[in-house]
Amino acid sequence: MRVFLPLLGLVILGACHSEHHDESPDAGPGGGESFDRKAAAVTVVTGAVLPYQSAFVSSLNDLKTAVESRDLDASKAAWGASMDAWQRLEALQFGPAGKADDYAGGEGWGEEIHSWPLTNTCAIERAYVDQSEKNPDWFDAKLVSIYGLDALEYVLYNAPTETTCIALVGLQPEFDALGEEGLARSRWAYADAVIANLIADASALNTAWQGYSAVIESAGTDGSAFDKERCPLDQVAAAMFYVDQQVKDAKLAIPGGLSPDCENDNCPERVEHPWANRSRESLIANLEGFHTAFEDGGLFAVLDEHSDEGATLATELRSSTEAAIQALQAETAPLAELVVSQPAKVEAIHTKVRAITTLFKSQLVSLLNLELPDEGLQDND
Repeated sequence: MRVFLPLLGLVILGACHSEHHDESPDAGPGGGESFDRKAAAVTVVTGAVLPYQSAFVSSLNDLKTAVESRDLDASKAAWGASMDAWQRLEALQFGPAGKADDYAGGEGWGEEIHSWPLTNTCAIERAYVDQSEKNPDWFDAKLVSIYGLDALEYVLYNAPTETTCIALVGLQPEFDALGEEGLARSRWAYADAVIANLIADASALNTAWQGYSAVIESAGTDGSAFDKERCPLDQVAAAMFYVDQQVKDAKLAIPGGLSPDCENDNCPERVEHPWANRSRESLIANLEGFHTAFEDGGLFAVLDEHSDEGATLATELRSSTEAAIQALQAETAPLAELVVSQPAKVEAIHTKVRAITTLFKSQLVSLLNLELPDEGLQDND
C-alpha cells in the first residue's frame, strides 16, 4: 500500500461520494439546467485530460532515454519537458488523479507523480546508499516525498558531497566512502529507479483515466461513485481551484512575500523548483492546463451557450488567463530571483492570476450553480 501525506489546501467534496448522502434533491438529468452537466465533465476528460495525459506518458519515455544516456544536460531538458507536461495536468487532479477521500474514483496518482512541497532531500540521499533493489515494491513502502518528479529534480540538479541529513542519521561516512564518482553512479542509478516507477504510475493513471468517462456517465445511478448527476462537474470545478490555492497562494504569494505564510519581505526558498529554477515555467503550464479545460475541454462552449452573461464571462476568463500567461512569459529570470529583484512585477503577476480566480469563484460558480464546500470559496489574499 502506498504511504500518503496530505497536500495543502485540499478541497473536500464528501457529499458527492456514494457513501455520503445529501438531503438536497438532484435537479434531474444534467442537473436540470440548460446544459448537460455530465456531458460537460466528460468533455473535460476527453478534450483536456486524456491528450495531456498521453503527452505526459510520452515525455517520460523520452526522459528515460535521456537519463540512460547519462547526458546530464539532455536529462535536465527532458525532465523539464516532463514537468511541463505534468504541470498542465495539475489543475485537473480530480477522478483517479485525486485522493480517494476527496474525489469519487480517486486513486491518489497525482500525489504519487509530483508531491511538492513534500520533497525530503535527506531521505533521497539515504536511498543513494541503500543497496536494495528499487523495484515498485520498494517504492510502495516509501513516502511520496522521496520519489516522483520533484525528487528527480533534486537528483538531477543537485550533486552534494555532503549530506543534508543531520549528523545523528550517520549518512556522511557512507557518502565519504562512496566518493564523488561513487555518489554520481548512485544518483544515476536512483534516477533510473525513480523514472521506472514514474512510468509505471503514469501508465496506471492513464489506464484509470481511459475508463473514467463511464464513471461520470453513471453518476446518480445505483452503485455509482457519485451520489448525484451534478457531482462530476462540481468535482472538476473543485480540482480547478488549484489555480487559486496553489498557483496564486502557494506558488506566487508565499515566495513573493504577499502571504502571511512568508514572514519576510520575500521567501525565494519557497518557490516550487528551488534546484531547477523552473518555477515560472511551471506556473505557465498550470495556467495553460486551466485554459485548456475551458477551450478544448468545452467549458467555454458551455458558458457561451448558457446565456449572454455566460458568453461575457467566457470572454473575460479567456482574456484574463491569456494576460497572466503572457505576463509570466515576458519574464526571463527565475521566479526565485524575481521575488527579490523585481517584487513589483511578481505582485503584478499575482494580481493577474487573482483576476482569473475572482471570476471563477464569484461568477462562474454562481452562473453554473456549482456546489462547492466553503473551503473552496475562501480567499487568502
